[in-house]
Order: sequence, then C-alpha cells, then structure tokens
Amino acid sequence: MYSVGVNALGNDVSVAIVREDGVIVALAEEERYSGVKGSTRAATAEWVWSVLDEFSVPPRDVTHLTFPRIQAHHLLRAPGAGADPVAARAGDGYATLVRTLAARLPNLLTVAEVRHHTAHAASAMCTATTADPTGVTCDGVGEVQTAGIHVRTPQGLRTLWSRRLPHSLGLVYEAVADWLGLDGVEKEGKLMGLSAYGQPTQVELLTKEVFDPVTFELDGGQDRTPDELKREIRSRLVAAIGPGTAAPGEFYSPQQLEIAASAQAVAEDALARLIAHSFDLHRAEEVACAGGVFLNSLANGRLLASSPYRHHWVPPFVGDTGSSLGAALLALGSPRVDLDSPFLGSELGAVDRDPPAGYWSVPLDREWSTQVAGWLLDGWIIGWAEGRSEVGPRALGHRSILASAFDQRTRDRLNDTIKQREGWRPFAPVVIEEDTPALFGGCRTVTYMNQVLDCVAPQLVPSGVHVDDTARVQTVGDEPAMSRLRQLLLAVKERRGHGVVINTSLNVRGMPIARSLDDVARTALDCSLDAVVLDGVAWVRHDRAPR
Repeated sequence: MYSVGVNALGNDVSVAIVREDGVIVALAEEERYSGVKGSTRAATAEWVWSVLDEFSVPPRDVTHLTFPRIQAHHLLRAPGAGADPVAARAGDGYATLVRTLAARLPNLLTVAEVRHHTAHAASAMCTATTADPTGVTCDGVGEVQTAGIHVRTPQGLRTLWSRRLPHSLGLVYEAVADWLGLDGVEKEGKLMGLSAYGQPTQVELLTKEVFDPVTFELDGGQDRTPDELKREIRSRLVAAIGPGTAAPGEFYSPQQLEIAASAQAVAEDALARLIAHSFDLHRAEEVACAGGVFLNSLANGRLLASSPYRHHWVPPFVGDTGSSLGAALLALGSPRVDLDSPFLGSELGAVDRDPPAGYWSVPLDREWSTQVAGWLLDGWIIGWAEGRSEVGPRALGHRSILASAFDQRTRDRLNDTIKQREGWRPFAPVVIEEDTPALFGGCRTVTYMNQVLDCVAPQLVPSGVHVDDTARVQTVGDEPAMSRLRQLLLAVKERRGHGVVINTSLNVRGMPIARSLDDVARTALDCSLDAVVLDGVAWVRHDRAPR
C-alpha cells in the first residue's frame, strides 16, 4: 500500500510516493517532464497517473492521497486590488484535480489537505538523523504562513510559533532581487551570489525601511497579497535609494551591491535569531529546516557558527518539491524514514543507443576513470549521467556537468558558452571527503551542496571559489550511489593532488535538470559539451580526439 502526496499548484509541482512501511519510492518533479523550469504551475491527472505507472504503483494500491496546501485558507489572504481571474481558474482546476484523482483511486482510505508549512516541517523532521528534532520552516508564503517552529507530539506535528503575511523574509529577499533586476526562478540564488561583491553597509536602512530581523516582521507592513507586498517593498527601495537595475552592459553600482550584501546579512541575522528562538522553545539535539529560504546555502553555512544545536539537517528538497513528500508522510503518521540518497527521480535507462548527431560512442574500459580525468584536466567540459536522477534544484552527481577546478578559464567558458549565464556567477566544487580539510577547512560533510564554506586554499581551485574565497561545496564519501563519481575524483587526485572538480547541473539556461537519456542528448547538443560520460560508454564530440 502507498501514500501519495501531490503538490498540485505553484512552483515545484511534484508527486511523492511513500510505501506504507516508510520507504520513499519516488519524488517526481513536474518540471523534469514538461521541460518548464519551475514547473508549469499546475499538475494534471494524466501526469500523476504517468508517475504512478513509471514507478510501478497500481492505482488500486494507493490508500492515502494528500495535498500540501489547504485551498480554503488562501481566502484568508488580503483580497488585493480587485479579483484575480487567473487565481480563480487555478483554484477551480485544483478542485477538479482532487476530485479526478480521488475518483480513480478505488481503495483510498483518506483524502486530505494539510497546511503547507506543516508539510514542509514533516519533509525535514521525518528524514532527520535524530528522533526528536525541532522543525524550522521559512519561505515566501504557504497559505498565509511564512515561517514556523514545529515539534513532534504523540498527536502529530505541532506548531509552537509562526509568522504570517505580511511578515515574510522570503518575500522581502525576493523583492530585493526584483529591485536589482534579477530574473528567473533562480533569482534569489543570483542575489546570494551577487551579495559577495558588496559590503553590508545598508543593513540599518533595510531594517528601518523593510524588515526587522529581531521581531521577524515587515516594518510597518499591512495586509497585502504577496505580489502587492513585493511591489510595496520595491517602491520603498526606489524611494530610499533609487532604481536598482544595472544599466545594459554594465555591472552593478557599489550602492546596488551594498544593498545585495545587506539583504543577505539581514536574512542571515533573521534566520540565526529564528534558529535560536526555536532552541529556546524546544531544546533538541538537531534542527531540521525546510522551506525555500533554506535554499540559501550561504546562510546555511554561516548558521552553523552560531547555532545552539549539535546537528543541522537541511534536506535536498527544502523547496516546495519536498512539500509533496511531507504531505505523503503526514498521512502515514509522520514516521521517521531513512533518506538513503537524494536519487529519487527517474532512471536514466539503457545507454546502448546511438549518440546524438556530431558525437561518436567510445567504450570505456577498466581504466575509464583515468581516461576521463585526463579529459577534464585537458580542459574538456563533460556531461555526467547515471542511475536515477537527483531531486531538488542542485545537481548532486547523477545529472551533472563536470569541469576542472584548477583552471580559471574553465569557469569563464562554463558561464559564457556552456551555461550561457551571467559571468559573475560562481560554480560549486565536488570534493572527496578526505580532501575537504585541506581545501575548505574542518572535516565537515556536506552531502547535498547546501552550505557555503570558506576556502582555505583558493589558489588551488581557482574555478571553484567565488570572489570572496567561498564555495558551495558537495562532499563525496563512501555512499554507494556516488561510487563512480568518487572513482573519477580519485583519478583526478592522482594527477593533481586533490580529488575535486566543478559540478553544475546538466542543463542549459532556462531549462530544468535533465531527466531522461533524451534530455541528456539534447543538453549535450545545446551546450556543445566535449563529451558525455554514461555507465560504460562515452559520447565524444567529433572534433575531440579520444585519449
């Protein structure tokens, strides 16, 4: 029997399937199927059926169907300036989807909606490493809630503290990104990267005009819809500072960069205070974090320095993708489950197919890791695909683009011609655990690339560090699902003394991470990758001679 969670509307539309004994069967992200980054913003019954079929779950075996939002609670938001026909149509479609799915699942025991932040909390608390963590959630907005502190009780998860609209750290951070002219579903990530170029000299202005990290409140905020709130915040910034968008062809001004750095500092201060308050309310060993604000890996890394907790757990699906998993787990009574790996998406499938046009197949023998390491160190940029795809917004070693961390020119080529994105944006290194202290200090394990660390030897990995000598690191230990990547990193270590390469997502700008082998082939062509390494075979571009 299975519990199914469906995040049906908004960003990160997804389906989670959990077996009744707590085994996570799958976490499918709609964007990987539709090719629309951030999702098409609405699930269809046909897509949900296709996911059940892909993972061999008969509809008759689904006993619980849960949605991580209470649609009626959206009516508690401020009505805004006039009716929103798009939102009304979305609500109608959501109701139809619920009815359609329930009607075609003949043995359902429960059909339920749960609060969005409760689902976020469950996704982190149920997969945490200890039995009784404190759950902390923070995002733009759920139904009306924007942050919360949660604990486990015999009756289920309980919220001890919460904030609601208009007091939203997530919306404030997004509004600053909008003011700066950053765009796309990853604009908050761009703001995080941009913050390294400035100094946080405008913290007082932001806390006075916008958001107070002490009270976790929007200064002078009144009830607004989320879009109205963001417009109001942008207007305050324009009135206090002026326009934020950089002129065409120019980098940001010092003042604009100061605002970026200050917004990051305010976010870190607010989150640190939220974590400290959660410990005051529930003195656990571990804090389990979820919600889109915890995609801020720079804040995650710095929170550890001041945290009262012994352990911090930030799963790879902290965004709304994870809310479907939390919903499925809540229906089963919020059990503790083992997150063995983040590879919960689609299988790559058999690789014995013709390569894409312009590539030839090169069989890989027992010395394949030495061969591929040589390609990387010669400046090749390669795709890397195997097994099931990872979940969440970051490539974790099954759908990746890899490149040398030892050559600054590699990063420039990655930004300019491969990823086709802003040249100031950093890339993330993936490193074997035993080399982490020599490059990044300490002995920290960062499995899911969700923390930024200071680099103690930036000269050794020039394409893997940001302008402030930090890096969003992923470490590789002895996890079975990472054995091939570890073998490659060890071969790089043999040649260069450290087992580290650049790891970025296998996609081109504006597209989601590749899911299927067809996606991999299309990305190879769109990005003009030098090679794509699969399990047992490589596709090598015709103008690249195999070593």
